[in-house]
Amino acid sequence: MMTEEHVPAYNSAVYATATRRGIQLESPIPFESLPNPTSVDEKYTLHRTYSAATGKKPPPASYPYQANDSYNCSPRFMRLTTHTVPISNSVAKKVCIPTSLYFQPFAEIEETELPISIIDFGDSGIVRCRRCKSFINPFVKFIEQGHKYTCIFCRCKNDVPAHYFSPLDMNGDRTDLDVRPELWRGSYEIVAPADYTAKIGNPAKYLFVVDVSYRSINSEFVNTFISSVQRVLEIAYLDDPLTEFGIIAYNSMVHYFDMKSGELRIISSGDNKEVYIPLPLESIMTNYATAKETFLLNLESLFSVFSAINDDEASTGTAIEAAIEVLSETGGKILVFSTCIPSTGLGALETRYAVEESANEKTMYTPQNNYYTELGRKALSLGIGIDIFSISVNYTDLVSLGKLCSITGGQLYYYPWEFSAQFQDRLYRDLYRNLVRENGFSARFRVRCSHGYSIASVLGHGVPVEGTPEFEMATISSDSSYIITLENDNNLEDGKPLYFQAVMIYNAKNGETRLRIHNLRVVASDIPMVIFNSADVDTILSTLLRKNVSKNMYQLNPQNLREKVFNDVIQIFAAYKKNCRPEKDKDRFMVPESIRHLPMLLLGSIKSPLLSPLLTSSPYNVLADSRAFYASLLNNISLKDLSPLFYPHLYRVDNLAVYDYGNPDEQTQCIKFPIIERLSIRSLDTYGIFLFDAVTHMYLWIGNNSPSNIIEEILTPDQLAEPNRRWFFQPQETPMCTRLVNIIYGSRRSQRCLAPNVEIVREGSNMEYLLIEDGLVGTNIVDMKDFTSNTFIFNLHMGMKKLL
Repeated sequence: MMTEEHVPAYNSAVYATATRRGIQLESPIPFESLPNPTSVDEKYTLHRTYSAATGKKPPPASYPYQANDSYNCSPRFMRLTTHTVPISNSVAKKVCIPTSLYFQPFAEIEETELPISIIDFGDSGIVRCRRCKSFINPFVKFIEQGHKYTCIFCRCKNDVPAHYFSPLDMNGDRTDLDVRPELWRGSYEIVAPADYTAKIGNPAKYLFVVDVSYRSINSEFVNTFISSVQRVLEIAYLDDPLTEFGIIAYNSMVHYFDMKSGELRIISSGDNKEVYIPLPLESIMTNYATAKETFLLNLESLFSVFSAINDDEASTGTAIEAAIEVLSETGGKILVFSTCIPSTGLGALETRYAVEESANEKTMYTPQNNYYTELGRKALSLGIGIDIFSISVNYTDLVSLGKLCSITGGQLYYYPWEFSAQFQDRLYRDLYRNLVRENGFSARFRVRCSHGYSIASVLGHGVPVEGTPEFEMATISSDSSYIITLENDNNLEDGKPLYFQAVMIYNAKNGETRLRIHNLRVVASDIPMVIFNSADVDTILSTLLRKNVSKNMYQLNPQNLREKVFNDVIQIFAAYKKNCRPEKDKDRFMVPESIRHLPMLLLGSIKSPLLSPLLTSSPYNVLADSRAFYASLLNNISLKDLSPLFYPHLYRVDNLAVYDYGNPDEQTQCIKFPIIERLSIRSLDTYGIFLFDAVTHMYLWIGNNSPSNIIEEILTPDQLAEPNRRWFFQPQETPMCTRLVNIIYGSRRSQRCLAPNVEIVREGSNMEYLLIEDGLVGTNIVDMKDFTSNTFIFNLHMGMKKLL
């Protein structure tokens, strides 16, 4: 039976009376009785194995686990908002949880898991259903002694090709299962025949488009870029004979580097209103392994040549359009590095202003013009993905520029600070992951559902293919994810299976065209309690936020958007109370065990730059660019990073040695982590040291009375001598630091899409504003962004009671 968390009843009349009298009660509900987002189910505390074949609800996305993808694919690739789906539209309306599918086609698996099998059918051809064109999978039923099989999607009986025939055993299973991974693995890849794609695959090509304006040179960004690229290519591409790289620089003009001349040769285009490519593709692109010296000569000239030029303009749009023309015949990826708003040339933009929380603030989230939207569509049609690295404390209009990433399947990076040597490692780590993680090119996918459900929409980076059920992107990575919303169009039978097959065709980095296939089987039910019991909190949160932000960000100001998301969650809890516990504990706020973390995750998202006011007390001023970055990140982030993004992990780390945290477990070899503390000032201790991990930024908080011997193991002599300066964690060769480094960079953190620096802060710092369970205490606190967790739960309860 499902357990529940009961928040003790409170006297709402007393609370309302106190509020009318101008008295704000800090705790209408005892803090220790609130739903605790840091509580962990014991069955997930160890690195346990999840067998997908059982069909049981998968582990939470943010917990470590090892998946066995027999029949069903690993939940890293696909999972639903509810692992048991509503049997009909009427049941779905009772539950109020949106039915959607989370899809991360290139999700990274654990080293101990079986790698994706690659199957080559050769000239014999791929086995597919002749009616619906679904691919052969573990759930098909072979009949007539193995000469036919029944499609799970359309029930068509298909002939088994002679080359694929195998006799059946006494249980009706094929006798060749051990050599046919597509008949028992949930995920696999098939080498695609030449006629499966109109875009011929080419080895990967990466073209760096670099801002060399005076501002960029003067900030030391260019030197940092040079060293980061050199480090990454030396580590990852020194032995790669296929991948090619090129460089285009820009200020008020666009500058092309000739990689084939054997000496430094830069050709500049004087007209930034027109794109002119003075060199052929083979002169602009080169292989690092075979032409290392030439590439480094050109790379290092970015500073040596342009540092002598006082040009503070940026023809960003012209440079990107030129890069698209360079790669127009082959496809590839463009990585744009920008330190200011496009100020001249094609696609020049103006600085915009808006009053925070005003009616016109929403205009900040509409692109200034259609130039970058159309440019993104052009790049997509040519198989060119675009990633943007924006490094600036000033407004750069990421809403307009970000269209290049969201349309082509790229990723947006944002560094809202003055660039300095302290951030060199951050740029290097982000660039390293970008170039080393699994990447696909010229990709498109389709998800098939069996009878009863159909695809309503896809939320993620890329665009729908007009006139087809497919979704395409020019580039995709292991960090790319999608929410696929579903709608019920036919009633199902209770307990009967529902099947999903997601098929992506893409070009691998070596130029080979492949099909990556993921399969999933779930069941349907007409019992709301069963459906709630199978709910997945991370997928629900991702669905609610993606739908609301993508639909309403341009129409509502942040306060209205916060209220819209808040009301969606109230609907879910009210539906649970009405349909699962109608007569029980009417005065108590009750949440099902499966989504007990949802209230605090929702509060965290409301207080994040995604939904908070334009200006707030946060690490950096929350400008329109910050919200554009968070909206882009939300639309692409993996579920394993979603929870810590909105409810950051807070660890006490001054006692790592006492509890043997920070070392690998002897059996699993996984790093042992401290318990996660609640995000409240109550959790901090002036005698302690805490690590705050929020995916986009990390802090090492040092209490005023923390042990001096521990501090001396963590900090450098300079950091000890000048405690009031801004410092970042620099690992020392001490036992304490070794454990702390394992906590910071160990386990799955190396797989994150972002790699923030760890800033050292002292007790009383602005980091304490990020403890989301705290809020303002005083009179007339009406905006939920200012609520304490107690007040937030109280308002959830009041909203739920109004609906009931």
